[in-house]
Amino acid sequence: MLAALQLAAADLPSGASVLDRYVEVTGGKQAYEARRSEILHGTIEYKVAGLKGSVVRYVRERNLYRATIEMPGIGAMDMGYRNGIAWQDSALMGPRILTGPEKSEALKDATLDPEYHWRELYSKAETVGEDVVNGEECYRVVLTPIGDAPETWFFSKKSGLVLKMSAVTSTQQGDIEVETTYTDYRNLGGVLRPTHEVQSVAGQQIELRLDAAEVNVDIPAERFQLPEGVSALLAKQLPK
Repeated sequence: MLAALQLAAADLPSGASVLDRYVEVTGGKQAYEARRSEILHGTIEYKVAGLKGSVVRYVRERNLYRATIEMPGIGAMDMGYRNGIAWQDSALMGPRILTGPEKSEALKDATLDPEYHWRELYSKAETVGEDVVNGEECYRVVLTPIGDAPETWFFSKKSGLVLKMSAVTSTQQGDIEVETTYTDYRNLGGVLRPTHEVQSVAGQQIELRLDAAEVNVDIPAERFQLPEGVSALLAKQLPK
């Protein structure tokens, strides 16, 4: 029995080769290397709550990131990363400085094309088995982020694309299991990316649709400035 399991594992491609294939089928090294900045526009919908709003996400080289969710009737939620500081600020929860696993997750968000730069964000990638997602045979790859819990990604054997990802996400309410499915891949700014994502988390579904991408546009540094509330909170935490 053990010998059979070892033989089956030996037949699986390495995690690195699966990820490198993903990079190739979604545009290739040259396309990714040409990218310097990105602005994404989309919509977000919380199915159970019946809430729908807009999302704008800005990312620039050197880990500059900011995203804004506008939810009518509730207000805005901002999040970002700059100079090693990860933060959130919302009308409901106020400003927060993120630390620990939450900060590690923010760094991934702040990385332009994290799938391409996976070697900088993850300590290892292991193909641990096979599975079926929406009728497609997949390789199951476990990636271990630096400073965070492992994630399981499901790559289609046929297309090489990511179809699903499951992970444990750190929040103010504790660790929560999240499963995300990816569909409707389109060329956005020179690389293929899923334009439809559905997150299942704590009995709720969050649906994200990407509508447009602006690539290699000038994003002023001021766009990534810390909000006043975050700056004030940071000042309180600094040693005197």
